[in-house]
Amino acid sequence: MSFIFIFMAVALICSLGWYLDSRQRAEFRKKFPPLTDDEFVERCGPNTDRQMALKVRNIVATQLNIPSAEIYPEHRFIDDLHAD
Repeated sequence: MSFIFIFMAVALICSLGWYLDSRQRAEFRKKFPPLTDDEFVERCGPNTDRQMALKVRNIVATQLNIPSAEIYPEHRFIDDLHAD
């Protein structure tokens, strides 16, 4: 069910960009080092469909123009990904 919410959120931010200056990017990478697909799926919780989780991750990364390795399941669109 939580992926339905994520899909709805992705639809709302489709036209938004992700803009950070280099200092903010460095801070972001320090706080959120890149995750492999396996690490991402592990953090999604029990009974999470791997393909669905990675598909959502890739959609969010594409729409926000950031590497998918920098997307965490616990990210908040506005506070962490600056999609406002």
